[in-house]
Amino acid sequence: MSKQFKVGDKVKCVDAGQSAKRYLEYGREYFVVETRGTRVVLNGVDHPFGSWNQNRFELVAQEAPAPKFKVGDKVKCVNLGNGTTASIYMKVGEVYEVRAVCTQDGWEGDVSLVGVPDIFPGWCVSRFELAPQEQNEFILKGKDSAGRMFDYASLGSLDECRTYLEKHGKAELTYTVTECVPRAVFAVQEEVTRCVTAV
Repeated sequence: MSKQFKVGDKVKCVDAGQSAKRYLEYGREYFVVETRGTRVVLNGVDHPFGSWNQNRFELVAQEAPAPKFKVGDKVKCVNLGNGTTASIYMKVGEVYEVRAVCTQDGWEGDVSLVGVPDIFPGWCVSRFELAPQEQNEFILKGKDSAGRMFDYASLGSLDECRTYLEKHGKAELTYTVTECVPRAVFAVQEEVTRCVTAV
């Protein structure tokens, strides 16, 4: 049975033979730019009759490119494409979370999104870009060694919050952190406290 290559395939020469040595190099890899039945035209390789018998080559296994996104990534819709289906379910500028990355033939790398119906095996990745990471701002709450309550704002992780206290706290005092919460949670807690106090 003869081999069947397709345009874009990477092939390796396994039979340069006497007559083809002038044009082909054994073990060298080429790209198929055209197919003609059982013959192929290779990128940058001349042939007196225009094409080569496919039996002189074997397919080179090509690694699939890594998907553009992975499960859990936050992606921002940057275009809806040329169809109206996407405009029913998505909006340009909105951020979505990747629920799954498609592996089905022809849809490889496309994504399913949390909260968006899967009309197709996946939504085309060209509609999205990776959303910028949000940087959390934390509020540290606690008591110092003089018995006073404190709260400090700091960007980043809990370790960065502790570093903030070490740099900005008074040297003669020690600080006991009782809570480290994101600013959004802190704002809700403060609003609840204010409302309860007002009643």
